[in-house]
Amino acid sequence: MSTTTIYIIIAIVVILSIYFTIMTRWYKKRKQSQLEYFHKTHSNKPLTQDQKQILVYGAILAYNRGEAIFGLVPEKGTDQYIYGLKYQWNITNHKTAVETLTELAQLKRSSQFDVSINSEDRELIKIKKAVAKALGIDLQDVMAVGSTYAWDTCRLVSLSKWSYWAGFINEEQMWYFMKFATNLAREKGKDWQDYTISFLLGRTIQGFDLSIVDIGTKQLYHSKNPVLGTQPDIDVYQKYPFK
Repeated sequence: MSTTTIYIIIAIVVILSIYFTIMTRWYKKRKQSQLEYFHKTHSNKPLTQDQKQILVYGAILAYNRGEAIFGLVPEKGTDQYIYGLKYQWNITNHKTAVETLTELAQLKRSSQFDVSINSEDRELIKIKKAVAKALGIDLQDVMAVGSTYAWDTCRLVSLSKWSYWAGFINEEQMWYFMKFATNLAREKGKDWQDYTISFLLGRTIQGFDLSIVDIGTKQLYHSKNPVLGTQPDIDVYQKYPFK
């Protein structure tokens, strides 16, 4: 390798190092600025027991995403939520946020799935067996669940929170939609087992890979910490009754 080539490589490494240092500092300052603005608009009031109860209905998605189950502050800034809402949900403003949240509140997707949820379709039976195995429960418990309502209600809780973090709805609107999701879940379901199975059925029927959320959901369902370390509020299903 020639001396010139070595100097070029060193120069590239130095330039990349400077670039990543600058970008890291920029992202850190941007995150701090976002959180400062958020705290100015957020009430910062301690959660009531009723509010914590509501948030438990979104625990599956929160836990699997590494978010605090009872967290109402975007710890990692808001950029990732704005980006995710835009490219995964086509939510870019207040209007599209409310429209999407309303569709979830109407259980549109789960209602479509529920038309054939009790059929003897081979692929559906395969999904139900996979859910039973993932949770470590009897197949008959899964077969007894006749609705995927939780797929919509759990997402309604989480999407309400993310839309609030992104600045598309206010805090009052967030609680309105989350409370609506809670009431729907209580009307449609009977306990946390029913809710967990319903969520996994809906998610898997829609085509998402069960293995992405199976470990985290099982830990939450059984209130069992991972092998290494402990997770806060892993026992929410024990502390907060479904109804």
